[in-house]
Amino acid sequence: MIPVSTVAFAGLSITLRAEFAASAAQGGIMTSQVDRSPDRETCSKLISLGYARSNRVRLYGQEVQLVSDPFPEEGGIAIEVVGQNESVSRRMKLPLSILQMTAKKRVA
Repeated sequence: MIPVSTVAFAGLSITLRAEFAASAAQGGIMTSQVDRSPDRETCSKLISLGYARSNRVRLYGQEVQLVSDPFPEEGGIAIEVVGQNESVSRRMKLPLSILQMTAKKRVA
């Protein structure tokens, strides 16, 4: 039987199953933490290029106020923004063309 534990927080109940631990104990696949250091380096470069909190930029044809610094998100880099006539922030993935600006220049 796989161990199950329930955690209650702020009125929410979450059930956790230790399936990966049971799988590893039986010789199954073990997972390891993904190295996110390239994403952190990309985020630092984006900040130096002006994609930093409190700056205004144009993304996807819309001028937005950045309310966060860039951060790694599944499948890319994202940022929290507020549009000109909006009162609530939203998360936007940065376009590939912007991420490519942070890549090191290759010597031909």
